[in-house]
Amino acid sequence: MKVENGDVSAGLVQALVACAVSYAPVLLTLGGISAYVAIIPRAGGDLPFVANLVYGLLAYFIVVVGIRSLLSPCRPATYYLSLSESVARPLGRRSRMLLLLALIWWLVQELRAEGLLSEVMFALTRRAFDLIWVLNVIWVVWLLRRLHDWRDKWTAPLLISLALFAGLVAGWIGYANLERLIINGVSVSLLLFGLALVASRFFADLFSGLDEGRYRWQKALRQAIGLKDEEYVPGLYWLRLLVKLLLWIAVALLVLSVWGAGEINSDILRYFTEGFEVAGVSIVPGQLLWAILALVVLLTLTRWFKGRLESKWLLNSRMEHSAREALVTTFGYVAVALSVIVALSIAGIQFTNLAIIAGALSVGIGFGLQNVINNFVSGIIMLVERPVKSGDRIIVGGTEGYVERISIRTTTIRTLERADVIVPNSDLISGQVTNLTLRNTWGRITVPIGVAYGSKVERVIEILHEVANNHPEVIRGNPQLSEPYALFLSFGDSALMFELRAFIREVDRRQRVISDINRAIDAAFREEGIEIPFPQRDINFRGPLRIERTPLRRRQAGGARGGGDEEADPANM
Repeated sequence: MKVENGDVSAGLVQALVACAVSYAPVLLTLGGISAYVAIIPRAGGDLPFVANLVYGLLAYFIVVVGIRSLLSPCRPATYYLSLSESVARPLGRRSRMLLLLALIWWLVQELRAEGLLSEVMFALTRRAFDLIWVLNVIWVVWLLRRLHDWRDKWTAPLLISLALFAGLVAGWIGYANLERLIINGVSVSLLLFGLALVASRFFADLFSGLDEGRYRWQKALRQAIGLKDEEYVPGLYWLRLLVKLLLWIAVALLVLSVWGAGEINSDILRYFTEGFEVAGVSIVPGQLLWAILALVVLLTLTRWFKGRLESKWLLNSRMEHSAREALVTTFGYVAVALSVIVALSIAGIQFTNLAIIAGALSVGIGFGLQNVINNFVSGIIMLVERPVKSGDRIIVGGTEGYVERISIRTTTIRTLERADVIVPNSDLISGQVTNLTLRNTWGRITVPIGVAYGSKVERVIEILHEVANNHPEVIRGNPQLSEPYALFLSFGDSALMFELRAFIREVDRRQRVISDINRAIDAAFREEGIEIPFPQRDINFRGPLRIERTPLRRRQAGGARGGGDEEADPANM
């Protein structure tokens, strides 16, 4: 059960299972007794304190399982948090001590309520309890200073310690309510912030795992949605933002309620549900959060439907692959647009206002974004008319390659060198495009060849016909296409020029077919003794060629004077 450090979600689940199994005997025993007391009223009616003790112990051990799962996992689970283990284990022990103190204080209050504890003893017990509680909380606060990021931060622990001691002093001089407010407020606020940090890390790790597909159930979910390995879950960023926002809003509300700010909470909730106006525009935060959640769900469903359409539902239809791809792409854009409209309507945005804004911006869009709009419209035309489909081999300008993907704005062409070229859709609609595989994959090749003067022309043509007819890729006997044939084109400077023309089944393989035919022609010509000549040139000199000869002694003397570094003049040699 080894878990990588920092993998919070998997580590927490494994630690919870291990600790639950470790504490299972105690939990099952207390759970059975609690169920017996709850189901049979007479069992706990005579001894209510015993019943409360059983309930308290059950709650105590359940929380202990949670604390140990976070800070000191039971074996065979391993530690998984980025928090230093030398800090986590004493922090876990101190947290269990605080939990035990809370259980004892609750039982003391129950004894007082039943009249089993006098007021004097209760007051003394509360003074002792408050002192022990404050000392343990201060211990926890200063224990966190062992962390690497908090070693130089002593201001916050010092202020928290002073506030807790101030609460104790307030209780000693008679301000019991102020004491309760300070001690409970500081303690519960620290607890809430700690739990919020752990929960935030847990959800962040969970969402990152969904994006990466770390575990089997995450991979299965990604496959069900139709995602590839390198693709992200659509809308997951907004869901991550929504969860983090709701988490910290809940923490803030709970902290305010702990400090007695109930009226502020009610005002915040009212603004959250009823909204407020800014410059005449009504904003309801609750509706905005629901709109974000709806957008995430709709985008995820859209991705799932696209994956099903592409991989299952349209496979048995008689549609071509390019037609299926165009239909899936069109469905995706329409579904995304509808999802946005639904989310905007949930958010409470009036479409009449959007129409006014769109009308005001239409002129600016027409001038500033006309190229984008042109490419967008061209993409729609390409998806409907399909002059170019995925998998086609096309030539656009100086780019030749295969159509890899057609999006709403651009088309990706993969060249023969495996480079991706992004071409705007407007260039494919308004410009000249050569599609080598629009209707079929047939294509014609031409093989030029030159033979020496004096070769037998008829025999050369026969050899070229035989070579073409013997190649398996050359098409023969098709009434729509001409048979392979050879032409005697011209008398060249150094050779008789011929050309072999033939149609092949796969135009993508034309370079390989031309190479095979050239090799076969070379072998056949060698066997027949037909030469393929080199270029020949005649050079004519006008006038006599003069060569001045210099005596050997003069050359040697000149070489000695020049140091022997100068090159010899060919005219003097």
